[in-house]
Amino acid sequence: MVSVTGGALSSVYAQSTGALTLNSAKTLTLKAGTYCFGNVNLSGGAQLNTSGSGVTAIYIDGILHVQNNGTMINNASQDPQNVQLIVTFGNDAGETNGQCGGNPVCLESGAVMYMTVYAPSTGVKLQGGGDIYGAIVGNTIDVTGNVTVHYDNYLINSPNLVKGIPTQMTTTTTTTTTYTTWTPAAYSVANWLKAKCKQSSLSSPWSCS
Repeated sequence: MVSVTGGALSSVYAQSTGALTLNSAKTLTLKAGTYCFGNVNLSGGAQLNTSGSGVTAIYIDGILHVQNNGTMINNASQDPQNVQLIVTFGNDAGETNGQCGGNPVCLESGAVMYMTVYAPSTGVKLQGGGDIYGAIVGNTIDVTGNVTVHYDNYLINSPNLVKGIPTQMTTTTTTTTTYTTWTPAAYSVANWLKAKCKQSSLSSPWSCS
């Protein structure tokens, strides 16, 4: 279920491009599930909210920009594994431009947010203060302006991640040593390229594969 305050769904979401634009204190609330968008821009005190229990996985085949104080991705559960942003920008030819110094993923709201961000093919910029609880994977990560990222150790063993944070595969104990092997596909670009959000035509819905 999707609900909007401050306007109709058609005023914030363009089905032809998949673009999501929230501004002027508008809010969009998503129930747990999988969603696909093109460019995502949040500003002017807008909020992208999640509700209910379970994972909300948001695939973004474009840029992600969260800007201005009070603008945020609001994870009601405060459990980072329940809001997962998977950004595929940079996978397609010609996708090189971004904002915030050329970084297609830019989080500069100054808010406290709980989530994981998986964007291994593009640059991530964090600025403007605030705290992020969870984990972030990017091709490059630039942190300025008193932003603090708090890594959630539970994510190492979480069974609920769509992809991105390494998950424990095996633990072996010998007479002298205990060691752990990590799943290499978690950071595999080849595996990552399989995750795409596309439309078969401008009039068809977006889907992830």
